[in-house]
Amino acid sequence: MIEGVEVFPLARIQDERGMVMHMLRADDPHFQNFGEIFFSVIYPGAIKAWHLHSRMTINYAVVEGDIKL
Repeated sequence: MIEGVEVFPLARIQDERGMVMHMLRADDPHFQNFGEIFFSVIYPGAIKAWHLHSRMTINYAVVEGDIKL
């Protein structure tokens, strides 16, 4: 894992119809500010690399599958 990266488990609110999770809340201790949200779909068997930022806070939510940090 990349040095300085923190992983926070998401609390699940679940019932017989399904589940919802808060990805990010303004009252979370690690929340800094809001800039943008985007979604990425990566096809099975494909590998997608993120580009390097010298300094940036990014909040990822993996909806399905895994991410390697």
